[in-house]
Amino acid sequence: MTFQIKSYALSRDVVSIQKKQQTYDKQFRTSPLVVLNNFSGEGLHLKLMASMFQNMFPAINVNTVRLNAIRRCVLFNYHPEDGTIEFRHYSIRLQPVNVSRGVKKLLQSKVPDLSKLNDISDLMVKDEVLSESEFEDNEGANQITLPQKLSIRGNKQPGMKSAIRLVELGPRMTLSLLKIEENLLDGEVLYHQYIEKTEKEKKLIKRRRLERAKQKEKARKEQEANIKKKEEEKEQMKEKCLEGAKKKHSLVAAVKRKFKDELKELGGDKPDDDVAYFEQEVGHAPDSDLFSKPIRRDSKTTDKKKEKGDKKVSFAVGGKKGGKKPLSRKNK
Repeated sequence: MTFQIKSYALSRDVVSIQKKQQTYDKQFRTSPLVVLNNFSGEGLHLKLMASMFQNMFPAINVNTVRLNAIRRCVLFNYHPEDGTIEFRHYSIRLQPVNVSRGVKKLLQSKVPDLSKLNDISDLMVKDEVLSESEFEDNEGANQITLPQKLSIRGNKQPGMKSAIRLVELGPRMTLSLLKIEENLLDGEVLYHQYIEKTEKEKKLIKRRRLERAKQKEKARKEQEANIKKKEEEKEQMKEKCLEGAKKKHSLVAAVKRKFKDELKELGGDKPDDDVAYFEQEVGHAPDSDLFSKPIRRDSKTTDKKKEKGDKKVSFAVGGKKGGKKPLSRKNK
């Protein structure tokens, strides 16, 4: 449904012009009571509007609801002359009837000015000029008999008559229905305030809409097929990557096994004793506490170090700093 807002007023604007503001937290703890007026006429748009306004708020079961929970009401009033809808939001108050203003003040814990009275009875039976709302309360048009006990001063016992007072909370809105459409800007127009189509135009619009729907369905299926194809290709690529990783792992394992086999053939995997290695390198046995744990070494490393040691010793013997030069073939 598409509405046009003719006029509106904010809640703060409505409350600010009131002499006595009736707002408190408990008012908004429960959902309001929805009241529809003049929506029972002929026309599909009226039934749809009434159904929409009712479904905007949680349903209230009148058989099981507690009257203490109903603190607000929402009014939707339809004007068939110009097709506008008025929205109003009120707070519900109950007051005892056939009671003077002084007694009402006492019930509300508001002590009036008693300095000009000779007796308390003057406050009870004194005739006062009633306001318009108080006069309506005493007329009986808005008087009800409470079926339940309420936690309101002056209305505690069930069966007592009370007057209903409505205090506006706001906001205010004046709406006008423009059109009713099945989908969001892409469906059959069920009602339009200004445009009316012929049967031929309606059939043409419906055929075009069906064609667009078929094209959308076709595009959706193609997109789903493409997505499925991409997912299958992704799975295949993943499987190929896993197979390549397995081949690589098996190749590395084979190379390692081959390397170990070669070491075994060369005798490189035989461990040497650290004590023997120390005696061979240094020339005497090590102390007893030098090697706490035996350490495995390769014989290849030992042979290489031995060759380096031999080179150092030969240099010290045949160097330029005082030693004899090694004999060459020419000297011989």
